Amino acid sequence: MMAKLILLLMVSVTFQGIAQDSIPLPSWVEVAQDYNEQFYLVLENGDLQRISAKDDGQALIYSPVKKARISQLDVSNPLRLFLFYEDLQEYVILDRFLTESGRYGLTAYTSYAGMAAPSLNNLIWIVDMADFSLSKIDPQREQVQIRVPLPQVLDPDLSEFTFLREYQNLLFLVDKKSGIYIFDNLGNFLRSIEAGSVIGLRFLNKKLYYVVEDNPQTVYTQDIYSGERDEIALPRSVRAIIPGPEHLWLFGEGQAVKMKRE
Repeated sequence: MMAKLILLLMVSVTFQGIAQDSIPLPSWVEVAQDYNEQFYLVLENGDLQRISAKDDGQALIYSPVKKARISQLDVSNPLRLFLFYEDLQEYVILDRFLTESGRYGLTAYTSYAGMAAPSLNNLIWIVDMADFSLSKIDPQREQVQIRVPLPQVLDPDLSEFTFLREYQNLLFLVDKKSGIYIFDNLGNFLRSIEAGSVIGLRFLNKKLYYVVEDNPQTVYTQDIYSGERDEIALPRSVRAIIPGPEHLWLFGEGQAVKMKRE
């Protein structure tokens, strides 16, 4: 691993007659944002790059010696970034300087983890594909605290998981083929949101924001608790969005654009 300091230039472009901020992007496959308004880009070469939306002109790169595809990224705690590698069956913890502080295998808990994500108190959620269950493990004690079978909710032969995240004491699991599944902090299934081909799920306050592959010019929103839904039409197709209270960051090929919300 190593950290490289590079310069990025924040520019302003005209977007539908309105001046908007824009950030040039390298070739990327996933993006996330922490509460410091810093973006984290999973690059096609397996690196992780951090850039700022505040025009500070600096970026950091985490470039591990052992290259593999980053399957899951969680930056909800910018002091303890979580990276899951499905191909390696490992997760990595990075500090705020993108320095690797730990690399941990999951073979003690399952023969194959399809997804993994951090929970409170340094616990880890795992989607165990060996027995098709949802587990919460304690790596410090090397114990499985919770194991809940998933076949009563999902079909193991038809599921394709792309996202796992704990948020506001709930667990959100995205199946690319059928939608978003919500569990409580004990792994009990609560409800689902039907949505095929979800390519991005974001959170802001008590709302979900997501885009689907067959309609990349619309952001779908839903209140986590009331279920109230809405849609936001976009002026361009996107691969991912990052919501803010007064704006949306639209991530496409080569550029992220900040669009003011009406």
